[in-house]
Amino acid sequence: MKSGFIAIAIDHNELGYLIVLADEIFDRKNRIGIVTVVNNPMGRNQGKYFSTTNDFMLVYANCIEHAEFNKVVLLEENMKQFNLSDTKGSYKLESLIRIGGGNENLRHNKPNRWYPLYANPESNDVSFAPKENYIEVFPITSSGQERTWMWVKDSVEYKRNDLEVVVKNGKVEIYRKYRIQNGVKVKTVWFDKKYDSNNKGTKLLEKLIGRKSVSYPKSLYTVKDVIKLLSGKDDFILDFFAGSGTTGQAVLELNQEDGGKRKFILVEQLNEHIHVCINRFQNLFYENDTIVYFSLKQNNDVYIERLHRADDKYCVLLWNALKNNSSISYRADFQKVSEEEFEQLSLADKKKILLNLLDKNVIYVSHKEIDDEDFSISEKDKSLNRLFYSE
Repeated sequence: MKSGFIAIAIDHNELGYLIVLADEIFDRKNRIGIVTVVNNPMGRNQGKYFSTTNDFMLVYANCIEHAEFNKVVLLEENMKQFNLSDTKGSYKLESLIRIGGGNENLRHNKPNRWYPLYANPESNDVSFAPKENYIEVFPITSSGQERTWMWVKDSVEYKRNDLEVVVKNGKVEIYRKYRIQNGVKVKTVWFDKKYDSNNKGTKLLEKLIGRKSVSYPKSLYTVKDVIKLLSGKDDFILDFFAGSGTTGQAVLELNQEDGGKRKFILVEQLNEHIHVCINRFQNLFYENDTIVYFSLKQNNDVYIERLHRADDKYCVLLWNALKNNSSISYRADFQKVSEEEFEQLSLADKKKILLNLLDKNVIYVSHKEIDDEDFSISEKDKSLNRLFYSE
């Protein structure tokens, strides 16, 4: 699949390192932009220097040649601009004269976009040939500058029904109907109050689950707008740092709003965050939605959990058990410390050494090892995994 995007949130501390790393992984040419999200408009007063008000979001396309944003309007203030409507829907009026672009869009630089149109203010009609009671109109600004039309003549003919004749200060002008479904260019600074992570993230979650959370969620509306912009209505949304499950709620709400059938996969390792996610979805009531929760099969994670509550005896047993275990790090060297020396260490030092021995890349059982008898994967779990990964 060549379509798709990844959006990565980060603060200023690691931004530079992340850009270099992500450019290497996703290819620099696929970096679409860096968005500043004002998620704390009041600022962080505990900062020694600047009072930080924002985080950043890096957006990469899977393949820039196939990347296309959805045509959406994200801000309420932009929605208000579409204050006119007809049978096709809401729209706003924009001059058909290409005002921007500097000298590039002057008459002598784009002669194929300089031609007369003929307008009748009474019938609100535009013609491409002279007619009785029609006024000749060229793309000339109020200051007399000869510019160009937005479209070449063939395009104007095709979009004739989306033109509107306006009389301003006695001068006949031609406007186009810019429709809400055409969207609005999204700026690289998001500063609307709905992106406030305290009010629209933390407090929203506390109200939903009835208690304070250990996580610091992003604004629900930041995540919703990212999904609106980057995903289709039938897409899968993957969040591999799920936190409190904001992405899941955003997907569910968007599906309710626009009739979409998006699905989401959340990945989270911390138990306290997983419990918050489950609690969150238990308090969200949406018809026909199903939330399925899986736990990954533990490998070294079993040892890590046990070490937190281990005594000296268990540490010695684990030391001996790991000597011939494939789960140890390739850096491990049992020749450096003998069993007798290990037994003389303090409990804290024993745990430290054992944690360093365990390979952190095999905390969970890999899917490719599903048939390894050492892991005792049941046939029921094998069937479930095959079903999950086949889709």
